[in-house]
Amino acid sequence: MKQLILFTGIILLTCVIVSSVVIPAKADNENIEMLTEVIEESQEDVYVLKNNEGMLCVYMKGEDKPVLNTDTNVSVLPKEDQKRLEEGIEVTGEKALHKALEDYCS
Repeated sequence: MKQLILFTGIILLTCVIVSSVVIPAKADNENIEMLTEVIEESQEDVYVLKNNEGMLCVYMKGEDKPVLNTDTNVSVLPKEDQKRLEEGIEVTGEKALHKALEDYCS
């Protein structure tokens, strides 16, 4: 009986030690992955969606020449979107650009 209690205690102690080492390591890996995503996002290109002569166009931030001219007439969009496009809508990264274009051009 004493051996069974001792054996059970050793197993429980081992479980506690292993979990105290594994769980923080897993949390550190998750933090590193999140930080990597933030860094990658900050290094992505910044695009600006604007109204150019009544049409929706895409510019690189700080550039005067559009990188993409769409066939979307700004006048068919809601007034709030039209106003935002006059000021310029910044989007970061190609994924965000594709999503924004899907929203405005469909």
